[in-house]
Amino acid sequence: MTDTQISKSTPKTAPETDEAFVKPHYLVTTDEDSYTVDVMLPGVTKEQIEASFEDGYLTVTGIRDNSIPEGWNAITREISTTNYRLRLKVNVAIDKDEVSAESKDGVLSMTLPRKAVEKSRKIKVS
Repeated sequence: MTDTQISKSTPKTAPETDEAFVKPHYLVTTDEDSYTVDVMLPGVTKEQIEASFEDGYLTVTGIRDNSIPEGWNAITREISTTNYRLRLKVNVAIDKDEVSAESKDGVLSMTLPRKAVEKSRKIKVS
């Protein structure tokens, strides 16, 4: 991406809860037809991911829950529950009905198709 058509907009706390979260690493690429947003969410299953496109913002949240199974005792623990949140401003026309997402191996890959632009035409004045 060589322009600012999709830009980051991620505060440090979730506005609705004051709960701290981590901004995940992400990659935005483009071709003639669409943008692709790859978000790294290690340890997050697809059931723990929420994604929305509203008011010009693409928002992705995910929770990596590292609770210990019942009956187990942790000897040491270096991994904690992590709340991920990424919010990107989308400054281009996107076909919202055709946005798709797939989660595989800790990476959420979203395709945002560009909205078809009507071709310009000359209007004959009589």
